[in-house]
Amino acid sequence: MDDKIIELFKAGENQKDIVLIKEYNVINIDDISNLHEKDLIFEIHNNKGELVFIDSINNGDVVDISLLTYKLLSQDYYYDFDEFILHNQIDIPDEFYIREIDFQYNVTTVIPTKLNNYFSVIKLIKSLIQLSSHSKNDSGVETLYIVREKSDLLVLPINFLSENLDNNEVSKDIVLDISQTLNGENGEKRILYINELVIFLNDIEDEDKFKYLLNNLNLFYSKCLNSFEYYLRNFTYNKFKIELDSAILNYTQKIRTVINEAQNKLIAIPAAFVLACVTIDFSSIMSIKNFVTLSSLFIFSGLIEIFIKNQISSLNMIETDIDGYKNTFNSNLNLNSEVLKTFEKIDLELGTQRVRIQIIRYITWGIPISLTIISLILILATHKPEAASGSQLICLYNIIKKFL
Repeated sequence: MDDKIIELFKAGENQKDIVLIKEYNVINIDDISNLHEKDLIFEIHNNKGELVFIDSINNGDVVDISLLTYKLLSQDYYYDFDEFILHNQIDIPDEFYIREIDFQYNVTTVIPTKLNNYFSVIKLIKSLIQLSSHSKNDSGVETLYIVREKSDLLVLPINFLSENLDNNEVSKDIVLDISQTLNGENGEKRILYINELVIFLNDIEDEDKFKYLLNNLNLFYSKCLNSFEYYLRNFTYNKFKIELDSAILNYTQKIRTVINEAQNKLIAIPAAFVLACVTIDFSSIMSIKNFVTLSSLFIFSGLIEIFIKNQISSLNMIETDIDGYKNTFNSNLNLNSEVLKTFEKIDLELGTQRVRIQIIRYITWGIPISLTIISLILILATHKPEAASGSQLICLYNIIKKFL
């Protein structure tokens, strides 16, 4: 921009359609010529109030210069901030000067809050334009048409005033997040933000929609965040519940598989013991048949013991898997408490099955041991000791020796 024009502009008085620079001392006639070439001059008067032409002005003359306001505006020289906003609703000029705040774009280092808010708003407008399905410019007002889910239509004229930028809460971060979301690749979040935008402005008159949005941008952003967090909470929780229910079903099926396998094999235990009890001849307790039967029972119990240990190992592995799964939720106390509560029945079932397997183990070994003890008692009761000592242990030794 021309620093000389800015200097004259700062020294002038705004009078309706002109900016009047009084008693300007012409030091360099080229400055006046430059204004004339840019078609900014409306009139020039000498110190007597007479209209003069540029060709008659010399260095050292004192003149009053009238600059055309609309010509200044066309070259991005603005008297006040309201004027700047009114003429730049969509795009930021490549260069501009605002006299009211003495600000030259890309030159002045300190940017007023109001102007920073303006830059953020333009960024928001650009994202809305990119989002819109159609736009129309009517009398200098850009109107955007935004469709929600191919049904609801938001008509959004872009018109705002400098007073709508007085809100210091027009945060760059908020505008950045809204803009990135509206034009981003996160489809769910994008749809939620668009829905909130349509709902938020639904009951506002068209010409006031954008002003209302700017004045309540924080409220709109809060609603967007709440909506997205609610969506995430429900989506994540439902996904978590599905995963948890699936895990419960999976571990339940594993436990049932172990138990069903045990039931199919252990059904032979009562039949074997009944058969053994029937086979033992208590009237001839020292018979070979009884010895074979008792030996077979111990072999059978040993085989069952191997199977039981396999089942216990399977239950231990399932418990290890369950503990590992539960530990993945340790970082989230709320979810962890729900996981632990949900797995209470599984833990109880695991404990119950362990007790049942132990009972089967006791029965498996208890019956052959009991029958052996009964047989020994009967042997001791029906045979006298050969040794004179009368010792039961010697008697038993002699009987077994004789039997062998």
